[in-house]
Amino acid sequence: MSMWQRTSGQVDAPASRVHRSTGFLDGAQVIARLEYDPQDPTSAWVTVAVDEDDRVAVLGESGADVVAGPPLAELVTALAQEVQGVVTFADETARALPPGEGDEEDDDDPFDPQIGIVVVADRAVVCTSAGRDSLERLATAADTTLQALPVAFGHAVLVEDGPAVGDLPLEQLGTPSVVLQQTADYPALGVTGPDEYQHVWGLQAAVVPLQAPTAEAFADEVLGLGALARQVVEAVPGADPARVRVGIESGSGPLDVLPGLLPDDPVAAVLAEFLTGRTDLTDLADVLTVEPVLLAEAMRRRAQDAADDARRAAEDARRAASQAADETRRRAQEAADDARRRAQHAADDARRMADEARASAVAFADAAEEPVRTWGPYGAAGVDLLVGALLWRRSGRATRAGQPMSAGAKVVRGVSVLLFAAAATNVAAAVLDRRRASRTPPSNVQSED
Repeated sequence: MSMWQRTSGQVDAPASRVHRSTGFLDGAQVIARLEYDPQDPTSAWVTVAVDEDDRVAVLGESGADVVAGPPLAELVTALAQEVQGVVTFADETARALPPGEGDEEDDDDPFDPQIGIVVVADRAVVCTSAGRDSLERLATAADTTLQALPVAFGHAVLVEDGPAVGDLPLEQLGTPSVVLQQTADYPALGVTGPDEYQHVWGLQAAVVPLQAPTAEAFADEVLGLGALARQVVEAVPGADPARVRVGIESGSGPLDVLPGLLPDDPVAAVLAEFLTGRTDLTDLADVLTVEPVLLAEAMRRRAQDAADDARRAAEDARRAASQAADETRRRAQEAADDARRRAQHAADDARRMADEARASAVAFADAAEEPVRTWGPYGAAGVDLLVGALLWRRSGRATRAGQPMSAGAKVVRGVSVLLFAAAATNVAAAVLDRRRASRTPPSNVQSED
């Protein structure tokens, strides 16, 4: 969204001084669009852009950018002093009349302006996307019967008494509308809504600063016809932007804009016939008559709307409660499933840890048993040899002393011989086991074979 907002004002001064506005704004580098009425040389209409701090848009020193300039109140005061007249912008008004001018009562003051160009239309058409309910609100607020023709973008409200369109509180429609006013002198096109805009054909227009492309582009986009065409297209769904722009810029009145509002639609010609007065409401088919809603009916509708709102609120509450219950059940189920998964994972982890511990114990036992199995026979053979040697030596004591060997000594020597034989047997068995183990292939190789 642009930081700049359009605001319009009016300058009132004698004809000899009112045109000073152009030179003053040009010299101050204020980007503005000025409009003059050839038949009313004492007034000029000025449109400028302001930022959120109410500072006026001016051309930067380089001439290639737009920057914030003085506050609007200061510009209004300086402009009033320049033209020695009255300048009014929204809530800002400055009077700088020379002595002797404007001494009349306020009601008769020729320089007590009403901002805007007064257009007295012969006939008018209000183009709106609003529906039947909004049209009824408008008819009720205006306390008048409306005639509306259904069209592609919504409805076209037909006003045979042109000036009466100014009495319609169009804000009741709840959406921006395009107002076409046909008159011989000053045909006009206006857009209602938060950012109102009115374009009047037949006025003299100028953009300042003069001969500044940046100012001209900015003025067109924010202040001028580019902004107006964009608002018209936004208010009328289906409108052709290019044809709307050409109709406003090159045309001479609302009749040239209608083909852009209703592209290739024969209803555009019907509305043109109505605006020019060649066709009356009684000659048109499919025109809706929208009556004001009576007080009793309005109260009944309000009561019905209140009941409908209460019913919708109750349904929304029930739906919200049901969704909350479903959500609670879902979360409880998810929590139970999660707890079950966690328990299962814990059990699996416990089993895995037990299996790993068992495998470690077996591996440790095997590792501890392997030395015993490998070196045990050699140890036993060593013990047998040691004991056998001791017994052999003991049995030979008598012989070494020159005495004959007794029967006991012979038994001891026999035992020692048996121990030597046992040691030899253990060693032979261990050697055979190692050779057998070295020749036997691993179990995993056998499984692969």
